[in-house]
This record gives sequence, structure tokens and C-alpha cells, in this order.
Amino acid sequence: KSNDERDGAQGHGTSNEARPPRYRKREACRCATPVTERERCAPAAVATTGVAGPGPDDRGVAQGTVFVALATRGDADADVRELHLPLPRAVVQRRAAVVALDLVRRRLRT
Repeated sequence: KSNDERDGAQGHGTSNEARPPRYRKREACRCATPVTERERCAPAAVATTGVAGPGPDDRGVAQGTVFVALATRGDADADVRELHLPLPRAVVQRRAAVVALDLVRRRLRT
């Protein structure tokens, strides 16, 4: 499947028009925030989006470009990290997961 088809299956939109990489930062925020604000089912939510690979996506976003967002109830904006990891797909996925868990850990310490 193309990245757009995978994104559509996850409810992230299916437009084939070219979007700059910044779209993915907004997307990460959009995915994390509803869980804490609209649905009010969790005090915090983590979301990841990006291109693990292999290769760039069909919009030209480079492999290893990943956005990780943490939204907490009551905060106006999600905390977003932009990663550029020119590494194999499995490593990109693991590193994104580690960054997501680290965001949660840091938030719990404050």
C-alpha cells in the first residue's frame, strides 16, 4: 500500500496532493489531542506519524522523517519532536517508540 492508503486506513486523511513535511507535524498533534480534549478518556496521549521507509514516501518526505507528539489534558499545544533518522525502517520505528515513551516519562516527572 502507498503511505496515503495506510494513512487513510488509520483515519489520517487520504488526499494525494503534495504536502510539505510540516503536514506531518500538524498530523501528530491532531492525532494526540482528541484523546485528551474531545474524548476526555485519558489524561495524556502519544501519537507518531512519518516515513519509516523503505525510501521516501510518494510526497517526497525522506525516509526517517518522524514526528512524535504528546498531548496532555489542559495543555493548549501538544509537545512535538521532529526526528530525522536516516536508518533502516525497524530502527526508525524503535527510535520513534523510545522518543514517545521518553516524552511520557519526562511529563510524569514534572
